[in-house]
Amino acid sequence: MALTDAKAKTATVPEGMKQTKLADGGGLYLLVKPSGKYWRMKYRFNGKEGSPLAIGVYPAVSLKQARGASKELLRKNIDPNQAKKADKRKPTEEAQVVKFEGVAKEWYEKKLPEWAESTAKHNKSRLDNYILPRIGSLPVKDIEPFEILGIARG
Repeated sequence: MALTDAKAKTATVPEGMKQTKLADGGGLYLLVKPSGKYWRMKYRFNGKEGSPLAIGVYPAVSLKQARGASKELLRKNIDPNQAKKADKRKPTEEAQVVKFEGVAKEWYEKKLPEWAESTAKHNKSRLDNYILPRIGSLPVKDIEPFEILGIARG
């Protein structure tokens, strides 16, 4: 029997149990725990059972949204869990353009209170005279180990 929004709203964990599952059909179910209600979906992809797909938290993700979310990926012949993992691995646009100079200055400001004045001056001088002129303008993701070695070896 298909799940209804009313059943989802009033669902609770039976006494003495840690959690319960309310099935909707097609692999979709609402996992009910004392801490909250979570949409999950059991599915098969290329003949293999995938680990349950986490779709979202009820009521932020409605019953209608939960029904449509993962089934769209399966219709397109995409493994939902693999798609989710790939999205997590994609660097954000911000991470793609972070320059070394910004990271170095952030590091310097963070460490400054820990250093004696002479150490702070010494480190600032090294950054300004040796490191930043060579790699300061480069995106962090593009800096190669040989560039760091070149700076270290002078």
